[in-house]
Amino acid sequence: MDEFAGIRSWTENRQQKSWQQERGVVVGIGDDAAVVEATPGKGGTGSTSSWQSLITVDTMVETIHFNDLTMLEEDVGYKALAANISDIAAMGGIPRHAVISVSVPPSYSPQRVKQIYDGLYACANQYGVAIVGGDTTSSPSHLVLAVTLTGIIESGRSVYRSGAQPGDAVFVTGLLGMSAAGLDYLMKLPEKYGKVVPYRELAATAQKMADTEGAGALVRHHRRPQPSVAAGSCSSLKGHAMRSMMSVTDLQAKPGSWLNPLRFRLCLVSICFRAVPVSFITRSRPAKIRLTGCCTAERTMCLSAQCRRQIWSKPKRS
Repeated sequence: MDEFAGIRSWTENRQQKSWQQERGVVVGIGDDAAVVEATPGKGGTGSTSSWQSLITVDTMVETIHFNDLTMLEEDVGYKALAANISDIAAMGGIPRHAVISVSVPPSYSPQRVKQIYDGLYACANQYGVAIVGGDTTSSPSHLVLAVTLTGIIESGRSVYRSGAQPGDAVFVTGLLGMSAAGLDYLMKLPEKYGKVVPYRELAATAQKMADTEGAGALVRHHRRPQPSVAAGSCSSLKGHAMRSMMSVTDLQAKPGSWLNPLRFRLCLVSICFRAVPVSFITRSRPAKIRLTGCCTAERTMCLSAQCRRQIWSKPKRS
């Protein structure tokens, strides 16, 4: 069972749509973020509130999303919040408040946990997010970091995944494949520099080594993705042409999941891979990496957090 099938199995038909609308839910499970009214009882399309709230959550698990070789502690914190910010941006919203839940194993000293929070606050300060609370508990073996983020958007301006229609054009807000290529570079460091070097030592010097070898941008894209907040905010303005958006960080799991994670309108998309925006650095990598970085390969969707969004817009007519 893939991720999206699992979500349907665990959540479908648990609560009636009308019941949720009475509690202010406009859009629930199935998009990049939930949309709720600030005032309960105003849910649905007939809302009279000026602003709506967006809510999203993302989790990073050690050995699943990162390890001592691929990420420094500061990078883990930064990337965990950046993934959430991308989800809010993919709805056309503005990120506002975050709460942090961290489960800490015995192998992490207080200093290592502080470095994770250094990364969290670096990302928060960069994008104007206030960290307002959280929870801390112990973990038996691996670190687990979960971030819940809220955002705001003007009522009726949210851009959903379900808006795609036949005849629309597909765009992305940036270059694809760089994070996957960066991960590949990091994973090959032990073979290149000897397995006797501890992973954390390799991770600490990886950026400098990558810079000297022309792969610095790839590592930075993997460790410190930059959410397209400005593009997302513009897409929700009155008169915009964007009808559907999705954070590429959520294109996880299976090939063919580009269009219908949970709520996508079923549309057949024709993609010319030669036209997919890929950086020169990525094109210089082995063919296998170029393909997994640009297509819906499982590895890219699970491990890459480029924080770019797919945007469906109505094409101009001559």
